[in-house]
Amino acid sequence: LADQICLYFTSDQILPGVITSSQRVYVSVYDAQDEDGDMIAVSHDGAQLFSGVVRNAAQVLPVDLTSGFNHFEFRALNEGTGSPNTARVVVKDSTGKTLGSTGYDLKTGQTATMDIVRN
Repeated sequence: LADQICLYFTSDQILPGVITSSQRVYVSVYDAQDEDGDMIAVSHDGAQLFSGVVRNAAQVLPVDLTSGFNHFEFRALNEGTGSPNTARVVVKDSTGKTLGSTGYDLKTGQTATMDIVRN
């Protein structure tokens, strides 16, 4: 078990993907635990959407999707006052329906990735 926990915190993470027909989605990122100064950078297909501190109040990022695969990266810029860098990610469609909800635990410099497929 200790090896699994160690591996979990020392590698990049792949988050569950989402499939939608919605042209626009809303990606929310928030700290579901103690707000401790975790900083992240969020990008969509290489274009930065957000860079800053993850707060308990959700940072909502409206994103227009291209047809097919849309690649998202959540990079830990630090680990705040309590390691690791943690956050919840929620994806909603244009009607407000939740398409996916997940979380990550990253060390500084690590990345969690998520693909959203627009069909």
